[in-house]
Amino acid sequence: MSQHVIQARPLSNGDLEALLQEDWLHEAEHMYLLHSVFLALGQIKDEPEGFQGEFYGAFSEEGLEGLLFLRAGYSFVLGKSSERAGLSFAPILLASSVPPRLGIGPSAGMSGLVPRLAKNMKIRFDRSQPFMEIRRGMPPGPGLGVGVVLRQACMQDVEWLVRANLVLNHEDLQFDPRYIHMEKLRERIQKRVERRETWVLERAGKPVSKLDIGFENLAGALIEGVFTDPKWRGRGFGTRLVSSLCSLLLKRVERVGLHLARENSAARRAYEAAGLHEVADLRLVLFN
Repeated sequence: MSQHVIQARPLSNGDLEALLQEDWLHEAEHMYLLHSVFLALGQIKDEPEGFQGEFYGAFSEEGLEGLLFLRAGYSFVLGKSSERAGLSFAPILLASSVPPRLGIGPSAGMSGLVPRLAKNMKIRFDRSQPFMEIRRGMPPGPGLGVGVVLRQACMQDVEWLVRANLVLNHEDLQFDPRYIHMEKLRERIQKRVERRETWVLERAGKPVSKLDIGFENLAGALIEGVFTDPKWRGRGFGTRLVSSLCSLLLKRVERVGLHLARENSAARRAYEAAGLHEVADLRLVLFN
């Protein structure tokens, strides 16, 4: 990378149009960024609340060296960035009126950014976060099998989904259920059910596993919030749920991806059995 001075600035629509020509943006691990660029440019309109966030670029005399997408008060996502490009984004994040709660990105950029943020923001955890994908034409995982039903969630599932999310957030992100705003959580879940984004795997008339579709569009499809009820784990329900949803989604999109924690070996085995494979090792940071 260049040793010239780097300056970070907001990106215009013209900058975003040019960014779409960058090959790296179309790589699997940058699916969320590509989705967000499409939204910002109005090329897709699948967000009920519309586009929210802002893009920043880190530039040297040689051109773009880093990309940041910020949703104030929620998260930041780094694109392909050098270490010093990552560092150049620190003042933007520290000056945000509401600091982000979490951030994710490739190791190089995060290695420049995170130590600087840590001087002013308390880090709850900092971990490896692989990204896995399956593409159309790849060998699929198992089907549903006997005795289970795949369906979209309905309002009768909401209370089970609330409990599922509490357990999932505690296991994956170390959120203490006692400090979760229950009405806001329930409202978010109800909205996802209304938008038909949540799917459940049902056995004997009761849900045992669930997942959410973060988005499905030109960028691909992103799966989130995979959860199996603890008393039903180890029986392949998560694998069958993910595999079956991927098979449905791949009829409409070219690729499906998801994130997971490096240390979650059980989830990794389930996703590999569903046909996904790791394509990138990202870094996830959660702030207090």
